[in-house]
Amino acid sequence: MKNIAILFMFVGFASADFSGFKTKLSLTLTDGTFGNLQSAFAPRLSLGGRQGPINYSASIDAPTDWTEAEAIINSPKSLNLENAIIDVMDSGWSLKSRAELTQGKYDYPKGRGIYVAVEAHNEDSTTYGWFSGHACIEEAPKALKIGGKKIIPLDYDSKVMVEPRYNFDEGPDLCLGYERYDTQAYLTVAAQDQNIKVVHNVNDSNRLSAKVGRTGFVSASLVNDSDMGRTRVMVTSDSVDVELKTRDGWMAGFRLSDSLTSEPAVRFRKTFAIYPTIS
Repeated sequence: MKNIAILFMFVGFASADFSGFKTKLSLTLTDGTFGNLQSAFAPRLSLGGRQGPINYSASIDAPTDWTEAEAIINSPKSLNLENAIIDVMDSGWSLKSRAELTQGKYDYPKGRGIYVAVEAHNEDSTTYGWFSGHACIEEAPKALKIGGKKIIPLDYDSKVMVEPRYNFDEGPDLCLGYERYDTQAYLTVAAQDQNIKVVHNVNDSNRLSAKVGRTGFVSASLVNDSDMGRTRVMVTSDSVDVELKTRDGWMAGFRLSDSLTSEPAVRFRKTFAIYPTIS
């Protein structure tokens, strides 16, 4: 009952006036399972919106026991800032950047660090480039990924894509893509693996995809969009995953792993969104 009271306290806070900010407050009962309701009622509280050219968001995963100060201090939390796309000195190129300061969310030394990403694209969105990296107090800054993408229209109905990428931990790879009508095909080549992925839009509501690699079948999925929300079925060589996300913030799913006769892992989530009054 204590955690239920906390939910109402959060909702009451959401009615506050954030003058000058376009703000959205959301409360998520996150990643609970039917076997562990206590974890479901340790919610994630997030606040997001926009001020001028900056999109901002912040979140904290509430501990199951709010009476423990150490649990509150060490709970995962993040602050995310992202600038709106801006034109770089009337050059025809647009730039977007993002920075995320986190504690307990990613595998940083002592749990704290900052992730930075920068992306640029030209005026007709046919050429892209991006870079990402992170830094923390205990280590020197580290580059994570760098890459580029070139889209080449062939005719009215088709185009090709060339996307070289470099992962500073795993090495380089190259993705080649081809799109015609409602079908896209992608070939990814890396030092250790190669795979082909095909995506087909059956109609406005259904999308199929399949992926094969050097060792054979990798995965297949079906995504259905309806008035109720989105349903996704994902099949791999050793698991089946079904997930439903409704338009009013509910998510429910289950996963069968290793054997279709194994006990399913069931998950659910509910997000409440509140828009504070803006004067």
